[in-house]
Amino acid sequence: MPKGPVAALSSLLLVGCSSLDFIPSQKFPLCPQIAEMSYGQDDATGKTVNLYVQEQAHVRHLRINPISEYVAEVHGNPVDLQWFTKNYPQMLCSFDPRQESHVKETYISCVSHVSNWIKIVRSEHPEALMYDKTLFEANCASL
Repeated sequence: MPKGPVAALSSLLLVGCSSLDFIPSQKFPLCPQIAEMSYGQDDATGKTVNLYVQEQAHVRHLRINPISEYVAEVHGNPVDLQWFTKNYPQMLCSFDPRQESHVKETYISCVSHVSNWIKIVRSEHPEALMYDKTLFEANCASL
C-alpha cells in the first residue's frame, strides 16, 4: 500500500474527486461577438471561444472549460497559464478583418478593456462585467 503523498492522491481520486481539482486554473472572459469574427464566415455561428485562444490553448496543452456564455476556466501548467494570461488580450481581441467594417475601433476598444474584464471575472463580483462602464456588452455581448 503506498504511503505519503501518493496514498493521499490515490484516496482522493478514489472518492470521486475530478483530476481537474488538482490542476491550476484561471478564469478568463469570453467575447462571443469577436470570437465569431475570428472564424471563417461558414464556421462562425455559435462560437464563444476565439479561434486564436483555442489554438494557443491546444499548443500549450491548456484545457478551456466555458462556465457561461461569457466566462471560461482555463486549466493547465502554471507557466503556460502565465504566458496565456500575458497574451490573452491580443488573442481574445483578434478577428478576421474582412468580417468587421470598423477594424481599428473594434480592436482598440477590446484590447484597452480586456485587462479590466479579466480582473472582474476573477473577482467576488463577476456581475460587474455587464456594467455599462466596462464596455464589455458593447464589445462582446451585444446581439
